[in-house]
Amino acid sequence: MIQSFLFGFLTSLAWSPCISPYIMTVIALSASTGNWILSTVNMIIYYAGFSFILVLITVLASKIKFEKLIKHTD
Repeated sequence: MIQSFLFGFLTSLAWSPCISPYIMTVIALSASTGNWILSTVNMIIYYAGFSFILVLITVLASKIKFEKLIKHTD
């Protein structure tokens, strides 16, 4: 359990310089509306789209038979 937390924490540190401009843009757009409901929905939609690709990669990676790949490598 702690390994998952550390992996997520270290990944967020590595991704911060890359993803921060996008997050700041969504936050600025949300803040400029003046409507907290619209802001919340906007952030949820952003994070749903962001998370979707990570879930997709995880599901696809779980389908790979790594034992077969390792057997054929040196």
